[in-house]
This record gives sequence, structure tokens and C-alpha cells, in this order.
Amino acid sequence: MQRRYLELDSMRGLAALMVVVYHYSTWHEQSLGYSITVPFFSFWKGALGVELFFMISGFVIFMTLGNKSDITDFAISRFARLFPAYWVAVIFTSILLFLAPIPGREITLVQVAVNLSMLQKWLGVPSIDGVYWTLAVELSFYFLIGLCALTNQLKNIVVWSACLLGAAILVWTGETYLALTTSNAIKHTFLLEYGNLFIAGIMFYMLILHRHGYRYHAIIGLSLLVEALLRPEAAPIVSVFYAMFYLLYSNKLGFLQQKYLIYLGNISYSLYLIHQNFGYVVIGFMEQYALANSISVLIAPCVLSILISSLMYEYVERPGIRYFKRFRGGI
Repeated sequence: MQRRYLELDSMRGLAALMVVVYHYSTWHEQSLGYSITVPFFSFWKGALGVELFFMISGFVIFMTLGNKSDITDFAISRFARLFPAYWVAVIFTSILLFLAPIPGREITLVQVAVNLSMLQKWLGVPSIDGVYWTLAVELSFYFLIGLCALTNQLKNIVVWSACLLGAAILVWTGETYLALTTSNAIKHTFLLEYGNLFIAGIMFYMLILHRHGYRYHAIIGLSLLVEALLRPEAAPIVSVFYAMFYLLYSNKLGFLQQKYLIYLGNISYSLYLIHQNFGYVVIGFMEQYALANSISVLIAPCVLSILISSLMYEYVERPGIRYFKRFRGGI
């Protein structure tokens, strides 16, 4: 039976908290043109929680795909996991932005309709919430890893991983030293910008599964090199994420199995989807009433976002997953 890695749930919780605090501090100040919301606090490194999410996704999706009976089973399970909560988040955020507009973040009904498809990146329509860009990256990963499964290439995942990392290095070299350009559509679809992180997660899973393999270590090292080339400012923090996965591999990450972190990990998807614009509305309300000059400007939107995310997890995410299981069982 497939093991549940509670440490990964805790890591998801940490990643979600990093992103939330980043949006409520540094990004809120930069994107909306506010003065420093909390004068003593700025957390730009929190943006890198997204990169931890990608590594966890590589690990979990590859593990999940290996335990599905067929590609259709995998596709439906991903649909059930992603779309119900996403649809609720899009509707929730849209209503919020219509009722309490944020300057520079006005939306239209057409934009909302396209966003419901989760394909707005490819259709050239802006997302109603900036965090949705990562969902397009996830969909690209699902497409590529699903294609590998469909063509019976999961057994050659190390080779394909090396090819993708090599392509990322070639594109970076061409753009950096030869003034060449690669279309964003190609880089996005074939994961030439963030594929190294998904690959790292896959290789860590393979290490844990087989308990040895120098080639897995080699691909992990190459993926970290790609990170250093593409995002040198992020590499030191991302290296810490790699170290955490090595601790997981060595069964030394048990200290992360804390109930509150595991719970945050459980609700992390809903929290990620709804926190940004909702939090900005809350912060705007607090600023209007001169309540935004203390740490409360971080705590209040965090607490409220967690409460709403808990409801979404309980009444949207979990029922969606249960329905999928019954649906597949009836086929």
C-alpha cells in the first residue's frame, strides 16, 4: 500500500505559509504601491515557497502515477483534486473583486469565464488572481508526465529528465551569451523554466523507492545547477529545500510531523487559491480604519484566509475526492 508522507504535508504547510506572508508583506507593498505595511517586516524569500510546491508536486505526482491503474484514472484524479476548489476560488475571488475592487485589478465577466477553464495562460487572458500562474505550470507538468506514462516512458524518466535539464541549460546559454530568444509558449509548455524542480522531486522519490542510485543523485545535482543558472538569487534558499528532501530520504525529517503544519498542508491548495486578493481587501479595510500599523495587519488576513480555506477543504475538496473514488469504483 502507498505510504503517506506526513512530512510532505508539513512541507506543503510551510510553503503555503511562506507564500501567504510574502503576499501580505513584500508583494502587497510592491504591487499595490503602498508604503511599508509592517515597517519591521518584509519577506521576499516567501515567494520561493512556490518552488518548494513544485518539488513536492514532482515527488507526489510521480508516486501517484505509478500507483494508478491507467492514465485515465490519473487524469480524472487530478481533475477531481484541482478543479472543484479552483472553481469555487475563482467565483469567490470574482465576487470579492466586483464588490470591493482593488485598483489595478479590475476584472470582467469574460475574464472570469475564461479563468474557469484554467487555460487562460494559453488563451492570452489575464488571471483574476496572480497566483494562478503556477497552475499553468502544474498543468504543463501533468501533460508531460502523463505523456510519458501513455507512451510507457516512465521507466526512462532519468533519461528524459536529463534531456529536459540539458534543454533548459541550452536555452539559458543561448539567451545569455548568444542573444537568442525562445518563445515563452515553448518555455512554458515544455517546463524549461521550472521543470528542474519537478525533476528534483521525482528523483528524490526514486531515491527513497530504491534506496540507492548514483544517477538519481547526479540528476538532482544537475537540477540544482539549473536553478543556480536560471534564478541565482533563489538558489541558496532552494538548496535548503533540497536538504529537506535529503533529510526525508534519510528518515530524519520526522520533527516536521506537527499537527498544525500537517493541517496547513491539507488546506494548502485552497489557502493558496484564495488568500491573495482576499487578504488585500482585508488589509485595505484595516488601513481605512487605521488598524494596519502593527503585526495585526499580517495576522488578521492570515487567520481569516485559513478559516475560509478550512471550509473549502471540508466542503469542496474532500467531497470532490470522495466523489471521484465512488465514480471510479462504479465504472
